[in-house]
Amino acid sequence: MISINQSDAFKKYCVSQTHTQRTFYKKCGATDEILKIVDLNNKRFGSFAEDYIRENFELGPRTSVENDATVLGRKIEIKSARRNGKNGRYFYQHIQLDYDYDFLLTTLLEPSGEFVCNIFKKEDILPHLKKQGKNANQGYTLDQNIVGTYGHKIHTYKDLQQFILK
Repeated sequence: MISINQSDAFKKYCVSQTHTQRTFYKKCGATDEILKIVDLNNKRFGSFAEDYIRENFELGPRTSVENDATVLGRKIEIKSARRNGKNGRYFYQHIQLDYDYDFLLTTLLEPSGEFVCNIFKKEDILPHLKKQGKNANQGYTLDQNIVGTYGHKIHTYKDLQQFILK
């Protein structure tokens, strides 16, 4: 039997360059603090991003399990993403069509540590969502190209307020 470290399997899985989110963010200059966020599992990352966005945009509490926050009497659904390790692409997932929210707020963690935020009116984004997986309960996805085309970037509470009130 050949030694493990001489096997093709070892070379394939243990020696060759792996493309993880962590390696992508590190290669792009992310600090140790940002890498700690990147290393969070999906659920904890989503919870972290929601809490951070609520704090940053002075959002009120959710009204039910079908939204994540409120502002100016309107309900907000927050979806977060990290860049893919292989090519830096991203998308948002588990978006529910029939949930009780008025606006979808997306946030992308960049290697610089900035969360890039975009907001959409629910009715404007619904036609652009794609069914996720074979199970209807998984919801829908939103591709980065749609975000870039239809999203309204927001940086401050004032930006958010102006978009919601127009």
